[in-house]
Amino acid sequence: MPGCAALTAAKIVGETAAIGRFKSAAAYARHNGTAPLPAWSSKRARHRLSRTGNRQLNAALHRIAITQARCHPPAQQLIAHRKAGGDGGMEARRILKRRLSDVIYQALHANTQQQTTAASPTSMVKGEQLQDLPDALGAGPVSVQNPASYSFGQQVPQAEDR
Repeated sequence: MPGCAALTAAKIVGETAAIGRFKSAAAYARHNGTAPLPAWSSKRARHRLSRTGNRQLNAALHRIAITQARCHPPAQQLIAHRKAGGDGGMEARRILKRRLSDVIYQALHANTQQQTTAASPTSMVKGEQLQDLPDALGAGPVSVQNPASYSFGQQVPQAEDR
């Protein structure tokens, strides 16, 4: 997915936890705060973003939406089409975020279906279930060469030092 790097994909996977707990894309959108809420006055019906839901997940979707609005032609066309139809910039971005939420739900759901059919129940461990997800979201492979080098200010003893 354009605009979704490895860290954003990891945040989405971590905050979603298990996609199977959501019965539909609408339930997932409600969880991540992109489900529209009706908010109108007068005769013009409009919607706004929900302020509820998982804010970390919503922030990840926001980063993807801003990047796509800047660099991805189909997202730019969607925003231009919505603005030409009378929506404001925030309303057009809300619609883009909801569409991205649906795409992410479908990618996570398809990856889960693929993993459960490919692996036997005895060999399936948590790490194997998520190994192909960055590719499903378009983020590419992520690897850590030397975990001991990431000490965060503390010395990590090596195997021969123990």
